[in-house]
Amino acid sequence: MKGPAFDRVLVRGPRILLAEHGIGTADDIEHTESEGCLEGADPAAVSERARVRGSDQLGTLGSGNHFLEV
Repeated sequence: MKGPAFDRVLVRGPRILLAEHGIGTADDIEHTESEGCLEGADPAAVSERARVRGSDQLGTLGSGNHFLEV
């Protein structure tokens, strides 16, 4: 995901994925820390390098020291 679509996710978090793509549920958003976004998020403050590194991790646990217990 790139460009304006990526910026919308940076501002609205998972809500945009549910609203525009039907991905996830309202329950998912409710149970995500800070409902998946931070007030005052500014996509312009995200460097191009960070955008490139993070764009393929959207919707994942990320990379590095993350885990999920099932």
